[in-house]
Amino acid sequence: MRKSLSLLLLTCIAMPMASAGASRPAPKKVEIAPGVYVFMTAPYGAVGLDGNSIVVTSNDGVLVFDSNGTPAAAAAVLAEIRAMTQQPVRYVVHSHWHWDHWYGAQVYTKAFPGVKIVAHEKTKAMMAGPAIAFNKPGLDSQLPDYIRSIEKRISAGEAASTPPADLPALREALADARFFLDQKTSVTHTAPSVTFKDRLDITLGDRQVQILNFGRAVTPGDAVMYLPKERVLATGDLIVNPITFALSSYPTEWVQALDKLDALPADVIVTGHGEPLRDKQLLQATRDVFRELLTLGKTSHAKGLDADQAVAAAMTTLQPLMVRITGDVPARNNAFRSQLVDWYMHRVYEELAGPLSDEIAPIPQHTPTPQSTVDELLAADRAFAAAAAKTTVVPALSAMFADDVVMPTPTAGFARSKDKAIEALNTNPDNLQGRLEWTPVRGGVSADGLHGFTFGYMTLTRPDNTRIPVKYLSYWVKRGGAWRVAVYKRARAEQSPPTRDVLAPSLPAQLVPPTTDAAVIARHKESLEAAEKAFSDLAQKVGVGAAFVANGRPDAANMGAPTEPMFTLGNDKIGAAVAGPGSPTDSAAIAWAADEGSIVASSGDLGVTFGFIRPHKPQAGRPAANPFITVWRRDGPNAPWRYIAE
Repeated sequence: MRKSLSLLLLTCIAMPMASAGASRPAPKKVEIAPGVYVFMTAPYGAVGLDGNSIVVTSNDGVLVFDSNGTPAAAAAVLAEIRAMTQQPVRYVVHSHWHWDHWYGAQVYTKAFPGVKIVAHEKTKAMMAGPAIAFNKPGLDSQLPDYIRSIEKRISAGEAASTPPADLPALREALADARFFLDQKTSVTHTAPSVTFKDRLDITLGDRQVQILNFGRAVTPGDAVMYLPKERVLATGDLIVNPITFALSSYPTEWVQALDKLDALPADVIVTGHGEPLRDKQLLQATRDVFRELLTLGKTSHAKGLDADQAVAAAMTTLQPLMVRITGDVPARNNAFRSQLVDWYMHRVYEELAGPLSDEIAPIPQHTPTPQSTVDELLAADRAFAAAAAKTTVVPALSAMFADDVVMPTPTAGFARSKDKAIEALNTNPDNLQGRLEWTPVRGGVSADGLHGFTFGYMTLTRPDNTRIPVKYLSYWVKRGGAWRVAVYKRARAEQSPPTRDVLAPSLPAQLVPPTTDAAVIARHKESLEAAEKAFSDLAQKVGVGAAFVANGRPDAANMGAPTEPMFTLGNDKIGAAVAGPGSPTDSAAIAWAADEGSIVASSGDLGVTFGFIRPHKPQAGRPAANPFITVWRRDGPNAPWRYIAE
C-alpha cells in the first residue's frame, strides 16, 4: 500500500497525526500566487497520507493538479473551490499513479461531467491495473489485520480494572483506520481522458499552464505543472517536503529531471506533500543526495558490497547533506535513511544490474542482523565525526548526546543530562575553540538492536594547531529510530596511536524482539550492578589484576593510562596492565561500585555501569574518588556478565 500500511509509521513520522475520520479537519489552504492555492490534507492517523492538491482559478474555469487520496478529501477541496468561484473545474491533472494523488477524481467527474482528466500516457497505463494491484494486499489483508489488532487492544483496555493511558489514542487510531479503509474501498477508479507524452500546454482563461514530463523519475510517467507567468512549480512526488520517497524510482533519470526542474524560474515550489517552498534549497539538497548515492552506489557495487552494506557506508558521507534536509531531527533522520537513502540505493543497484522496466518495484525487505545493526551504529558514529569537521568541540559532541546523557567530568563526578554535559565541556577552553576528528575502531550491539557501544581514537586540534591525541568510549541507545550517546567518556593520550585498524565487532548470536516489561529490565539492571560489586569484592581477595582477568572477556578493551597510545586488548593484558609490577595478590588498594547507576538493554545481554573508584587510603592532594564507566556483555540473560570495554 503506497504511503499507507506498507509504510506504517515511516512516512508519517515527520508529519502531524490526523484526527478521527468522523471529525477530520478541513484541508489547510495557502494562496501561493494570486488565484492559485495549495490544499494540504492531514494524514489518516498512522495508516495513510494524502497528497497536496493545487487549485488554479481563472476567468474561464479551474484546473486542479492532483485530486487527493480519498473522495472525502477531494470533496472538501471542491467545497473550498465553490466558495471561491462559480467557474467550473475544466481540468484535473494527475502527477503520477500513487493512490494518494488520484483517488478523488470521481468527485470532479460527478460534479463536472465535461471535466478533462489528464495524465501522462504511462501513468494512465499504470492506473489501469498495476497501481490497483499494488495496493490490493493492503486493502484485502494488511489494513483489516491492523484494524483487528487495534480492536483487540481496545477490548483488552476496556476490560482492564485500570484502563491504559493510551486507550483514547487507540480509539482515535481505530476511527482513522476504519475511515481510511472505507474511503479507499469506495473509490470509483477514474481513468484519464487526455494523455500526453512530453508536454501539454493548457490555456485556462487568462492563464498559461504547462504540464511537463522530464523522463522517468519517481514513476514512469511523472507530470509536473509550471505556471511561467506566476513562477509557480508543482512537482508531484519528484520532491516531498521534508523527505522525498524514493520507492520504485529511476535513479539516473530522476537526477536529470531535477536538473530540469532547477532550471525553471520559480518563486514557489509545491511538493507532493508538505508546506510549499519559497526557494530551491530542498530541491537542490535532495538532488545532491541522489548524485552522491549514484556515485557511492557504483563504488560500493564495484567493491562487492550488497545494497544494505552500501546504505550503511553511504550514511557517513551523507551526514552533512542529511542535516541540510532534516535539521538533524531524529525522526526525520530515520525517514531520510529508510525512505530516501535505502530505497534509492536499492534502485541504484537494480539499475546497475540492467535497464529498469516500468513495473512497480516492491518495497525493499530487510531482516536486520547483528552485523547490519552494528554497521548502522558505526555509520552513525562516523556521520557525527564527519559533521564535527565543520564546528567546534562542544556542538560536535553535544549533537550526538541523548538528552539524558551521562558523562564523567574532572570536577563534578558525573554530568547527568545533555545541558549539564555541555556546561561541563564549556569549562575547558580547548572545547570552546578547538576542533575534533575521530574514528571508531570497534562497535558492538545488544540482541534487541537498541543498545550498542563504540570506541576509538580522536584528535583535538587547538586554535594554534597543536594536536592532542584522545581515546573515547561511547555507549549508545537507539530511540525514535536514531542512535544517540547515553554514556560518554574520553581521555587524553601522550601519543597518537600507530594504527587505527578496525577491530571485529562484538555481536550477539542473533537479534531478538525488544521488551518494554519494566520488571524484566529491572532484573537485568540488578544483576548487572551486582556483577560490578562482585568484581570489586573479588579484587579485595585476589588482587586487582586477577579480578580484571576473571571478569573480562577475551576480546575486552581498556582505555589504559595516558602513556598508552592505544586501547589495551584482551582480559589477560588488561589484568597485567592495571595491576602493575608488585601489585598484591590477596588484596586491593581500591574498591568500586556502580553507585551512580546503570543502563541495560531489554535483551539483558549488554549494559553499562557508572560509578566511582575509591582508594582505601586517600592521599593528600589526590581525588577521594574517580569516576568510571564500564560496558558489559553476557551471552544470554542467564549467563555471567563480563566487561567488554572500559
